Order: sequence, then structure tokens, then C-alpha cells
Amino acid sequence: MSNSEGNKGKMMTGIIIALLLFVAILGYKNIQLSKEVDTYTQSLDESKQLEEELNLRYDEAVAELEEMKGSNTELNGLIDAQKEELAKQKKKISSLIRSGKANKSELSKAREELTQLRGLVDTYVSQINTLKNENMSLTENNNMLQTLKAELETNLTDATTKNESLNTEKAVLMSEKQELEATKKDLSYKVTKASVIKLNAMEVTGYKTRSNGKLAKKRYAKNVDIIEVCFKTSKNEIVKPGNEEYFVRLISPQGVTMAMENMGSGIIINNDNNEEVRYTASIAQEYANDVKDVCLKWKPNAILDPGSYKVEVFNKGFLAGKSDLILK
Repeated sequence: MSNSEGNKGKMMTGIIIALLLFVAILGYKNIQLSKEVDTYTQSLDESKQLEEELNLRYDEAVAELEEMKGSNTELNGLIDAQKEELAKQKKKISSLIRSGKANKSELSKAREELTQLRGLVDTYVSQINTLKNENMSLTENNNMLQTLKAELETNLTDATTKNESLNTEKAVLMSEKQELEATKKDLSYKVTKASVIKLNAMEVTGYKTRSNGKLAKKRYAKNVDIIEVCFKTSKNEIVKPGNEEYFVRLISPQGVTMAMENMGSGIIINNDNNEEVRYTASIAQEYANDVKDVCLKWKPNAILDPGSYKVEVFNKGFLAGKSDLILK
């Protein structure tokens, strides 16, 4: 009996120990489970907090970007692009938060991305402000250029008007100048013509040089080797005393001026018609407002043709006297 009771006591002791051990194990597992529940609950709370913070920051960023919109199409387009980029970033962070409900490392990544989101918004805002400042500067410069353009256009209009006025004045002055020059030329012509010394008693004679050097008058062309032109000057009170030059023109029966450059021939301008006139020879004499005999001898150095020779004498470019010589 005592042995049976002893065995029962041992069995009860073993059962009690086993039950105590089981209770201890259950208690440990319960503690572990409680810890896991607390950790999971904490993760859920942190995920919810991160999600709320994400939505708040995203909404604030979008609102801030919207406020920065204006009338600039290019700037508005950039803001819309930045909003799209923020939306992608929000979606990425939200995905990490959902994954992080069971994974602390994902929640840590979500926090980092959320911090970067704020930095990204700051970068966008800085870029927009920079563009706004640049746009404002460009607008100011454009306004300055528009003002400058308006001033230049006004100046150009004034200058054009002034130039047209000057051109009109110049045209008037040129017209007046031309009239004055014409008047001056006309007066000069009249004065010069009035100062021409008229020639009188003009005689043209043909001579032949004899063996003794003396001259003999001849009427036959074949015998003439010298032509002498003589004339008397007339008084002209408007002419100042001084040297006067007379240009003699001998014209052959064929109408050709007899001229040889090596014998003093040349060209003058006929002031009556501004045409060139070839002359045969010239002679200069002192003139003192008196009557003076002037003679010029010229050797043709060729056998002359019979016929009528015309003689013209010019003074100051005008015809001062004329005559003729008939040779048989």
C-alpha cells in the first residue's frame, strides 16, 4: 500500500512539473506573441503616420506649385511636369509604406524618400523662382527695349522729317545757287563781251618775199608766201590798260582753218556758242584805251589755192572783227 501510494505521489509530482513546464512555455510564447503584436501594431501606427505625412506634404507641395502658376505658358508647363514627377514620387513612397507594414527596412526607405520629397519640392520651387526672376528680368529688358525702340522710331521720324526739310532747303538753295550762277555767268558774259576791243579798218594783204628780203603785194595765190592781217583797235573805256591778245583765224576757200601748231596755231572757245574754234596765229599788244595799229604776218609754207579767204579776229573769246582776201 505504501508502495502504491509512493508511486502515485511520484506520478503526481511529474504531472505537476510537466504542467508547470507547459505553463511556462505558454507564458513565454504569450510574451513573444504579445511583443510581435506590439511591434506589428507599432508598424501599423508608423505606416499610418507616414501615409498621413506623405499625403499632407504632397498636397502642400501641389498647392504651392499651383500658386506659382501665372500667365507664362512655358513656366506653367514646367510646373505641370513637376507635379507629375511629384505624383510618381508619392506613388513610390506609398508603395514602400505599404510594404513597410511588415518590413521595418521598407519603412526606413519610405522615411528617406519622404525627406527627399521635401528636398525635391524645394528644388522645384527654387527652379521656378529662378525662372520667374529671369522672366521678370527679360520682361523689364523687353520693356526697356520697347521704350528704346519707340524713342528711336521717334528720333528716326524727327530725323527723317528734318532730313526732308533739309533736302527741301538744299533743293531751294541749289536752285538759287544755279540761278545765281546763271545770273553770274550771264553778267560775266555781258561784262566780258562789253570789254571786247572792237577792231576797225581791217586789211588783209598777200605778199611775196623778194630776193632782197622786201615784201611785194601779190594778187595771185601762187605768188603769195606771206599773209598780213592789220587792224585798228577802238577805244573801250571799261577795259583796264594792259596786255591784250588777238587770235587770227584764216579760213581757206574750202572752208578749212589754216593752222600749223609749230607756227603758233591753237584752239580757243567761242563764248557766243561755247564751241571750240581753231585759230591760225595770235598776237599780243599793250592796250591803253586808245586807237592803235596792230599787224600780224603769217607764212603758210605752202602754195595757196586761188579763191576767197575769210579772216576772223577774236578777242576774249568773242569775234572782234572780220574781213576777207581774194586771190586769183
